[in-house]
Amino acid sequence: MSQDIFEIINGNPISADLFLDSNFVLYVKEHDARSDERKARPIDLKRYWLPANDVYETPSRLVEYSHYLVALIYSLDYFAASNAPSNSKCNRICFILSTIIKFFEYCWLNNIFDLGKISGPFTLKLARILAGSGWHEALNIDFRLTEFLDTAVDPSQQIFTSTNSKVSLSTTGFQSAISTNLSGNEVAVYFNRVRKFQVTKGWLTVFRANDKTPSGMKYSLLRQTLESINFLYHSTDAYRTKIVPFENYVKLAKKLTENPGTTADINSYDAGMLLEYSLEYINTKSNRTLRLLAFAAKQLTTPGDVRKNFSRVMRFARRVGLVNSDSIGSANIKSVISFLNSAIKDILNACFIVIAILNARRKRELTHKKYGLSLGSGVVVNDRAGIFLQQFYVEKTVKDYVGFFIASATKVAITTLEKLQLIFVGKPFEKHNYSMLVDRDLTLFRYKQFNSNGLISKYSQFDFECGDPMMSGNFIHSAIGKPMRLTPHMFRRLYCKIFINRYEYFMLPFLSYQLQHEDIATTQIYVSNPQAQAESAEVSKLYDWDLSVQSEAHVIHNDEIMMSMADATREKFSEIIYRSISCENTSGGYTKLTRALYKKMFSSVEYAKLDLDNIEKLVERLKNRGHAPQPFKHAQCLAGANRVKSKSKCWQQIDNKLHKENASPKLCRGCLFSWTSEEHVYGMELDLASMRLEAVKMPETSIARINMEYEIEGLESTLLYHKLYLGKFT
Repeated sequence: MSQDIFEIINGNPISADLFLDSNFVLYVKEHDARSDERKARPIDLKRYWLPANDVYETPSRLVEYSHYLVALIYSLDYFAASNAPSNSKCNRICFILSTIIKFFEYCWLNNIFDLGKISGPFTLKLARILAGSGWHEALNIDFRLTEFLDTAVDPSQQIFTSTNSKVSLSTTGFQSAISTNLSGNEVAVYFNRVRKFQVTKGWLTVFRANDKTPSGMKYSLLRQTLESINFLYHSTDAYRTKIVPFENYVKLAKKLTENPGTTADINSYDAGMLLEYSLEYINTKSNRTLRLLAFAAKQLTTPGDVRKNFSRVMRFARRVGLVNSDSIGSANIKSVISFLNSAIKDILNACFIVIAILNARRKRELTHKKYGLSLGSGVVVNDRAGIFLQQFYVEKTVKDYVGFFIASATKVAITTLEKLQLIFVGKPFEKHNYSMLVDRDLTLFRYKQFNSNGLISKYSQFDFECGDPMMSGNFIHSAIGKPMRLTPHMFRRLYCKIFINRYEYFMLPFLSYQLQHEDIATTQIYVSNPQAQAESAEVSKLYDWDLSVQSEAHVIHNDEIMMSMADATREKFSEIIYRSISCENTSGGYTKLTRALYKKMFSSVEYAKLDLDNIEKLVERLKNRGHAPQPFKHAQCLAGANRVKSKSKCWQQIDNKLHKENASPKLCRGCLFSWTSEEHVYGMELDLASMRLEAVKMPETSIARINMEYEIEGLESTLLYHKLYLGKFT
């Protein structure tokens, strides 16, 4: 082992985020560690390899070669010292370490022992290899594995055995066998080959193949990999590279890979269904589910026959309406445990979706084990008025907690999570209300699971993961009837989709309350900016919040919302144009306008055989005229910033302005810029039924009833107009 590193560190101390002990274990500070968790992540540097090459016939350990070891430590030190603490800093350091060590393995295989000898052509060749086939080709893994298997005679070697050998290879065993530093999914690529070798040798009878294959790096991973290697340039003088290995690493990564993919998307209808399902679950099932979980936690720890305890749990589930009678007779202990654990996940998923979408939050801002939502992290400003202020951790910018006003739906979801946590710690939950108890160490998205003896003592961390059926996949499938990949950054987009389509989501009437303003920026400022509310100033004094930090965070938040809203608006505009031209059932003057313009531009009346390129040209032309959708309960108004205002029915000559405050079903129904869908018509029918019920309760001669009957008459004629146009009149 090389002891030179310790003398160097004594003369040139490293960042407080790093510590190297005498056994060559590097400790990386975990800034996001909870009070009950370890404060640093240990990484044993002795486990990393340098393979045999043209100079050294036998493999050695990385810690035996001072030049590489010193370069590694001070590259990490540069990153640690130049970056502020954050909840992802430890993970970033670990990724950089892993990448640099694989780069060292590549250098070693190419007989480069002095990093100062690295050249531009050498690193450019590596970048091209990584883009094409990843570290697999760069480190010549296929050839090295072949050499090992050709001489393997011992079936007890670790590469052939592991605690879960049916589905995975031992990373440590694979590394030791061929002296490499690949790990995790990189090793899984070779599972089939190793298992086939074992079958051929007679050491294994059968195995289930996986679908892993070697592949090149995509843009994001390649960019991060090249950036990590660049930190070697910032190592201490005698041990660093003399050039920046990848000077324009972002440009190079883009050049060598396909265009970066856009964030996976979800259509407007599925977004509404997902939110509707989650809200319905919270409002109709969550309290009954909490009662069941509390009963099960107590009953399953009761001494006695285990089967009888589980039978009592299922009978209680039937009493609260969560299962039917048939389920009780067919249930066994395993299925009941699965049912209870699924119920916990359902609560977590429903609450997460409601909070994330309605408040446009990033995933980790809610679910992080330390910085996520915690017990009592909100404040009741005015319960009667429904004013609540919730602390959210802002991950990307201020990296601190910021207060945002929330609506009642979010408050109910958070309260549900708080009750669930009280059940986990064995405390009464029935009378608990929002922010009644405070414990910032008790985060709301950790959870326990059931076994045959009740709730286990160990906590797990909930992570909204669509690819895992047991975590979130099953819940999403129940909501929208199909699997869906939702990324961590999608919830701001879903918020905007639902906003722009809110009146076509007749199943979500609460949005009319939550989003009372026509402009998203106005809405966000209203519900989020502490300086806009006198009460929040008092709350800030009480809780010692810095208003300047709060205000800055809200400005950034609103700007990000506006960017997502612009994307959602463009998408909705394209949808309106497509539906208008493709003979889908839509009504209003804008449908006539777009069809006439399409015919004029392309001399075509073949609406059933649409050219998508032509539609995009039409969309761009109308956008350039200033057309843009604005949601109303009865229609989408496309007037936007259109210069020809006089064509709009709400235009008034006296001031040459549009007066959208006068918008109504009757006024807008024949407007050139009004677009009405089947969803709008259905919503108006619901309104008509509600108005008729309300009218009969009023005195016959009252002004209110006369006005109501006038509105009913106008809505009836408007519905007749649209149904005739939609072809729905019978």
